[in-house]
Parts: sequence; C-alpha cells; structure tokens
Amino acid sequence: MFTGVLSRVVVAAGVLVSAAVTVLPAQAPSGSAHPGAAELLAEVRALRAEVNQAAGASMRMQLLLARLTLQEQRISTLGRETVEIQNELLAASRERSEAQARLQHVEEIRDRGTLPPDDQRGFAHEAKMLADKVSEQVASEQHLRSREADLLAALTAEQGRWMEFNARLDELERALPAASR
Repeated sequence: MFTGVLSRVVVAAGVLVSAAVTVLPAQAPSGSAHPGAAELLAEVRALRAEVNQAAGASMRMQLLLARLTLQEQRISTLGRETVEIQNELLAASRERSEAQARLQHVEEIRDRGTLPPDDQRGFAHEAKMLADKVSEQVASEQHLRSREADLLAALTAEQGRWMEFNARLDELERALPAASR
C-alpha cells in the first residue's frame, strides 16, 4: 500500500525531472526565457522533498515493525515461562499438602502412645523426614512465587514497551498522507 504510493511519486518525479531537463537549457535558467520553468523546478523540488519524507517514514515504519515483532516474541516467551512456573508452583503446593497430611497422620499415630517402642522410633524418624520434606517444599514454593513475581513484572514491562511501539506506529500511520493508507 505505502510502497505503491511511493513508486507512483518516484515515477511522477522522474517524469517531471526529465521534462525539466528537456525544457530547461544547459545554461543557468533565466526567469524571462521560460516562464513555466521556475514553477516546474519548484514542483520537482517539492516532489523530491516528498519522496525523501516518504522514504524516511517507510524506514521508521519498518524499524518499528521489527521492534514490535521482537516485543511480541519477548511477551510470548515470558508468558510461557510464567505458565511453566505457575504449573511448578501448583505441583510443589500439592506435594507440600500431601506431605503435611502424611506428617499429621504419622504424628497422630505416634502421639497415641499405643505403639511399641521400636515402632515409635520408626514413626518418629518418619515424622522427622516428612517435616524436612515439608520445609523443603515451603522453601521451593517461596522461590517459585518469587520467580513468578519477577516474571509477571517483566511481562508487564514488556507489554508497556509493546504498547509504546504500537502507539508510535499509530502516530506514523496518522502522519501518512490519506492516499497512501
């Protein structure tokens, strides 16, 4: 769409330049010898400025589109990482809950005092191992929550950058002439 308008402007500029070359003599132009030459020269200069402006806008648009694509990839990657961490957090929470339930059951049996001394030592050892496992799971959950918070903050920042690039693209689009849209 934009390239078609740019090519039409370039063709029109080429036609006007070639017309100016054939009309204007090799010497310095004199306003009285060719009354339309000054107007034609001004039009060629205006077209040249418009072509330069369109080329600059096109390059800016391409750069912003590339940056926008990179931002979308970053957001997608951070989103996947966040989902993975949340799944790990759910699994760690489930394991902790199971270990806590087993620990509570073992402690209840041990605290009843109806077990022989050898079994009580076994239950005490199992209770210690389960308590250690629960502590490890709690630490793991805290680490995963911290990582999740970091990822969510990074995701929010990248989404903000994406919105900024998108707004800049909107500005460039509004700056384009209506015919090139």
